Amino acid sequence: MYILSRFDRKLLIENQSHIMGNNIDTMVTAICACVQDSMVLVQRSGLDLLQVGFPMHSTQLSKSDMIRLITASLVTILRRDMSLNRYYNLIYL
Repeated sequence: MYILSRFDRKLLIENQSHIMGNNIDTMVTAICACVQDSMVLVQRSGLDLLQVGFPMHSTQLSKSDMIRLITASLVTILRRDMSLNRYYNLIYL
């Protein structure tokens, strides 16, 4: 939630390197852990960050990092939690 409050939706993620940090692998691992957390609020925040900060056409992340993020988010979404199904439509469709 802290990152979402600091994220400027008007700017591209490339212009907000302070959010990405110095180690992209650590950031990807943290987002994957956030999306797979047991608390729904944490999952929603992670999915929100993925939606607004890391679009599918982003050049900031490597293909393997994007696959890790998509896999983690799909595992969460496919748990059949109806409150998270709207994020599937927003992120992947």
